[in-house]
Amino acid sequence: MFRTNKKFVASLLISSLISTQLPLTSMAAADINMSQKSIYLNGKKISNPYGFAYDGTTYMPIWYVMKALENLGITSDWDGHRWNLTTPSTYSVDLSNIQPGQAPIRIYLNGTLIQNSPGIVKNDPYSGAPTTFVPIWYIMKILNRMNVESDWDGTNWNITQNVSAKSAFINVPAASQDPELYNGCEVTSLSMLLSAAGHPVDKMTLANEIPKDPTPIGYDSNGNIVSWGDPNVGFVGDITGKNPGYGVYHGPVYRLLNTILPGQAVDLTGSSFDNILRYIASGKPVVAWTTVTFSPTSSWVTWQGPNGPVRATFNEHAVLIVGFNDKQIFINNPLDGTAGEAVDRNQFMASWIQLGQQAVSFR
Repeated sequence: MFRTNKKFVASLLISSLISTQLPLTSMAAADINMSQKSIYLNGKKISNPYGFAYDGTTYMPIWYVMKALENLGITSDWDGHRWNLTTPSTYSVDLSNIQPGQAPIRIYLNGTLIQNSPGIVKNDPYSGAPTTFVPIWYIMKILNRMNVESDWDGTNWNITQNVSAKSAFINVPAASQDPELYNGCEVTSLSMLLSAAGHPVDKMTLANEIPKDPTPIGYDSNGNIVSWGDPNVGFVGDITGKNPGYGVYHGPVYRLLNTILPGQAVDLTGSSFDNILRYIASGKPVVAWTTVTFSPTSSWVTWQGPNGPVRATFNEHAVLIVGFNDKQIFINNPLDGTAGEAVDRNQFMASWIQLGQQAVSFR
């Protein structure tokens, strides 16, 4: 889920969104009535930026639009007047019948000038920094050229896209969690992801650095676990397997990834499976949580964690997704170090949903 970091937003916007060339429109506060909008990506709310109506259309802050498009693998380069959009090679882009018009903001799609757009500079209510707002109508026109559908009702902007690629595969060196890390599937998968990002970090280093929840394990008189740590806080138990251990979920893994690749970590948790496949098609592998059988499980337990009940399965597993076709998902499996192992796509997706649609990657 997207969360606004005010200091980060302010520093980014001040450095990149203030006009340096042709003047954009700047209006007094009395001329504009800001109201909160919602941006949804494939049914998931990702941000609540402020926008405003002017001259018959709604203006949205370009920074939030760029962040939304990043989730589709579409990268942006913005200098205050020129906005360059680059799609993954798997996208089908329509560059016919271009009529850019006259306006101060020049928008390029894969290097081609596609649209000139008006822009208004206002302070973002979240950060207080000067921000460029652009008409949503122009953005929707450009998305249509990428086969990205969007719907706007005046408050909610719904962006949807089906996977355009029928198959994809990324060659990533495989690694095994054994013999050192019996319970280390998550950090081993993260190690493989970092190799794909060009920043290799070995699994043992990551095992030391992953956040831990030190809550001790507690049993009842029948030997059932009644209290333990929370995998949303940190690794639960012993990662080496010398003592009881469970695992860790996406939050701590994402935070560790973000310390290694500042500003590049992406938490895809809660996304649609189509969005995960889009990431694969764009050339980025994804760490995903599933089960050891890559199919739904009926084996669940509940214990009391430091923040409340924890529902868990000891079939929990994490892998690196490296490819797909219409029937299969291809994974690097840290359980045995297999590269490109083929598993049933529908069964894998069902187990991934059961484990909370957890996934992390990088941009």
